Formats: sequence, structure tokens, C-alpha cells
Amino acid sequence: MQDGQKSGLLKEKRTAPKKKKPMDKMSIAFAVTVIVLAAAIVLYSAYESIRSKIEYNKWSELQSSLATETPPPTEPVATEDNSPLPLTPLAQELLKENPDTVGWLKINNTNVNYPVVQKKSLEDGGNDYYTNHSFDGSANRKGAVFSDYRTTIEDRYQSDNIVIYAHNEAANDMFGDLDLYKNSGGDDWNPKALEFYKANPTFEFSTNYTTSTYKIMAVFVTMRTDEYDDIPLFDYQNYIDFTEDRYNDFIDNIEKRNKLSTDVDYKYGDRFVTLSTCSNEASDARLVIIGRRVRDGESTKVDTSAAEFVSPEYEHDWTEIYKNAG
Repeated sequence: MQDGQKSGLLKEKRTAPKKKKPMDKMSIAFAVTVIVLAAAIVLYSAYESIRSKIEYNKWSELQSSLATETPPPTEPVATEDNSPLPLTPLAQELLKENPDTVGWLKINNTNVNYPVVQKKSLEDGGNDYYTNHSFDGSANRKGAVFSDYRTTIEDRYQSDNIVIYAHNEAANDMFGDLDLYKNSGGDDWNPKALEFYKANPTFEFSTNYTTSTYKIMAVFVTMRTDEYDDIPLFDYQNYIDFTEDRYNDFIDNIEKRNKLSTDVDYKYGDRFVTLSTCSNEASDARLVIIGRRVRDGESTKVDTSAAEFVSPEYEHDWTEIYKNAG
């Protein structure tokens, strides 16, 4: 009898609900602090995004109106004494806001329609400053669209290859819409990339003096390091001014990685613009789009009837990279 009673008591003891200890004041304060900080970060991020959108919409509207009223010349204005070329009306307004302005970049049917800025030395911030500063110079994690600090963009001379950077924003701001040209890889790619390219095979880059059209000749994703696979590193951002050998090396590296097969031709002496942004295949992955400037007297139209995406010689195996980086 005693054994049975003892057994019952033990059973009741095992099944009795345990009382939860109330959170102490310090734990509550910590939890509240975390929630408040998280909310503040979200709100500030939204504020930055809205402020940035308002700012760039203002300049985009100005660009559209001035382009209609007084389109900039497509070739340098002839002068007898090689005096400085006149600034376009748009450049005059942009330079008042930011003397770092070097041009304007526009891709039809995308949100890419922005002023381009440039710090011209490492002492002034180099390629770092505009990764977290907006066009007006205010701190903003979205940054701005900016040219490599080593690039020359003057009235009568520009580098052989102008490299332009911007963040790949999830809201398709800045260079987020470049993913529309990407036919595979990561999460942000476009199953209709070929159709999009065929409808939008060019982009415009205007300096402070003239406007030029560029025919898109290459689209690829590459790594900024050769640490995780056997594909040779292509430092495309370091190809700015060319000797003929340097040009040939530039083209050879592009052709081995290019996923876009197109009829756009190129030769030594041509000028290029390289657009570079992050790509979500890996932390060091970069989406690169390269355009060749339309030559004097050449049509801006592109025959895209034979265009297709292909498997290049050098194409990263992202599964292998994840494994090696892990």
C-alpha cells in the first residue's frame, strides 16, 4: 500500500506543470531596445530610399525636359582654337548641385536614368566615397552612380574604357535593373533576358559636353577573386586606357566569358563603357555589361535577329564556389 501511494505521488510530481520564471527587468529592457533599434533601422532605410527617389526623380525630369528642348550634340562642336567645348544645359544645372558630375547614363525601359559622378583621386575618396553618398553628397547607403576615379572624361578626350559602378538595389534602383539582361545565375535573373536585350540593345552615356550611344556587346558574371575556382581572374575595372596589346587582352578576356552572342563588332580604337554591379551568386560576384560606342557615321540601330545567349569558355560553377567558400 505504501509502495502504491509512493508511486502515485511520484507520478503526480512528474506531471505537475512547472511555473515559468518571469522575465527580469534587464531582459525586458534589452528586448525592448532590440525592437526599437530594429524599427529605427527599418524606418531610416525607408527614409533614405524615399529621399533618394525624390532627389533622382527631380534630376530625371530635368534631363527629360532638356533633352527634348535642347538635345546635346552627338559629336564635339568644332572650334578654331581647340578651346574648351561648351557645357550642355543639363551639365550646367548638375554641376551647380555637384561639381563631381561627369555625365548622365540612361538605359531605356529601366530605372537606369541617373547623373554620373566621379572622385578623381584616392585622397578625395576614390571609388569608395559614392558607395555610401548620394548625388547631393549626403550620406546614403544606396550611394550614387559613379565612374572609376582613374577614368578620364573631358571635353575632347575620354578614356578608352569608362568603368561605371552602382549598387544592385533590391527595389531596382541604381543598377538593380541590369539584372534584366542576365539570363541565368543567382536569384535575380530574367527568363526573358534575350527578348529584353533585343528590345534594348543600346544605352546612352552623355558627358558634360556630348551624348553617345553604346551598343551592348557583352553580358557576363565574374568573380573579383580566383580563390574559389580555377577560372583566371579578369580585373576588367583595371582596363581603362589601351595600347593595342592591352586592348587585345581586354577583348580576349571578354570573349572567354561573354554569354551574349551578338553581331556588334569591335576593333582597336573603339571606345567602351563598362557597367559593373554586384550579383547575388556570391559575395564577390559582379554582373558586367559592356557597350561599344557608336562610331562616327554609324547607325545607332543594332541587328539583333541572330542574338542569343551561349555557354562561354569561362563560366563559374556557383555550386563549386559555395562549397569551396563554405
